[in-house]
Amino acid sequence: MHTTNPALIQFPLRRDSWHASFMTRTFFGNRHQPGNDYVCSFSSWCISVRPLLGSVLIAFPIIGIWGWRRYSIGTVELSDHDLVVRSRTHTQTYPWEDIASVTATTLEDAKAAGPDGWILRNMGLDMKRPVALLGLRRQYREPVIWQRSGTRTLGIPRGNKVLIELEDVRGFVELANEYLRVARP
Repeated sequence: MHTTNPALIQFPLRRDSWHASFMTRTFFGNRHQPGNDYVCSFSSWCISVRPLLGSVLIAFPIIGIWGWRRYSIGTVELSDHDLVVRSRTHTQTYPWEDIASVTATTLEDAKAAGPDGWILRNMGLDMKRPVALLGLRRQYREPVIWQRSGTRTLGIPRGNKVLIELEDVRGFVELANEYLRVARP
């Protein structure tokens, strides 16, 4: 936790997030994933026969992984008015009146019932790491333009729960619940 503004408290995001790990393992393959030998062989063949196509097949995953790694570099800012998640790729804003709860859980508990829980387990991700779970009163919305998202933006509804991976999950949850108690009427 660190702050430059006395009214603003910041918590750093976890740099080795499950987003970055998932994308790295998806693009570069997992030993346990069937078909990776074929993808590598196909890419090698494309480089020898069609250099431009082969270069695209190799460059696309590298650019994708770079983008997803940028997603996990940033901070979560707590202020009197809202909770803001700022990463190098976009900003998520949640006013306190739109947040129902802030809890600490594990990725396994949060995603096990979801549609992508089995994918994450098969990719060999560490599902025991703690994450912060925001329960929202309003739908989280992801706009078509990727710069800003949250509960007060126009966009595609994505549900009432948001996972945040932080370096200090317990400290964040304790402090966020204090802000939440003060913000509730």
